[in-house]
Amino acid sequence: MSSGKCVPLVREITFENAVELTEEGLPFLILFYNPNDNQSIKKYNEIINRELLDEKQNINFLTADGVTFAHLLQHLGK
Repeated sequence: MSSGKCVPLVREITFENAVELTEEGLPFLILFYNPNDNQSIKKYNEIINRELLDEKQNINFLTADGVTFAHLLQHLGK
């Protein structure tokens, strides 16, 4: 059954869409990036597509702005 939406392999998690992504029930693999660093996101996408494409039904591949999530990460000890 198709939802009619094309879902990108790697998506951006934000405070606004975090609940929706969590409700999908899959574990997250998140790259927390520096907003000034465009290369990390590009490399992350390349690695996911090259090495983990077969896992797309089992894992949500996500990126997240490390500055936006800095406070939350500090609470988690990261």
